[in-house]
Amino acid sequence: MHLPINKQANQAEFDSASFLNALQISDSFFPTGMVTLSHALETFVDEEGVNSVSNFKNLLEDYLRYQIGVTDSIALANSHKAAIVRNLPEIVKIDWMLGAVKFAKESRDSSIKSGRRMLEICDRLTSDPIILGLKREVEEGSSLGNYAVVLGVLSSTLGIPCQQAILIELYSFAVSFLGAAMRLGRLNYLEVQDTLKNVTETMLEVAAENIDRSISEMRSFTPSIDIMGMKHERAERRLFIS
Repeated sequence: MHLPINKQANQAEFDSASFLNALQISDSFFPTGMVTLSHALETFVDEEGVNSVSNFKNLLEDYLRYQIGVTDSIALANSHKAAIVRNLPEIVKIDWMLGAVKFAKESRDSSIKSGRRMLEICDRLTSDPIILGLKREVEEGSSLGNYAVVLGVLSSTLGIPCQQAILIELYSFAVSFLGAAMRLGRLNYLEVQDTLKNVTETMLEVAAENIDRSISEMRSFTPSIDIMGMKHERAERRLFIS
């Protein structure tokens, strides 16, 4: 049973329930489709020769700091806060703004597909009107349904604090990215675990740096990542959809 955010409960019980909610929506079993994504890593491997553990760690940190952190994490934090005060128009505005700063079509499409998959089953997790309202807006074409926005709103309704919600997003991206590296045969499972551990501090810093930024501070300037994403969508052979 999921506790709504305004549930009066013993603090330990509340924290345990929200922790279990966080585990559920961050688990690879949760059907967001992120397992099908390489985030342009496939092109980086083919064209730039990215294949050492240090290469993957450095590239992942670039994604977290200069793309995910300053776009998706800011959108997530503001969506989380808007959900608490039940401001659906603000959430829709954030959703459109996030879509506007995703320059590569594959990146934008992947974000929307993952978010809409999460929305498809949100009513199995909560009956909170704010997430169901966002689902309705997306179904009617009035909102995009970006993953970070949906995750922010859903996390809020499940009692997951904003900082933890950002960390879920960053961790889920890192797992998706490193899982792609492993399926491409460039990292083994021990190297993946080592890399996850080594980017922990980066994820904590990114969350702290972006949690209080306004939506107007979203920005994106990752030309090499965007170019690789654009090249990937035109590749003749692909293992991943992005």
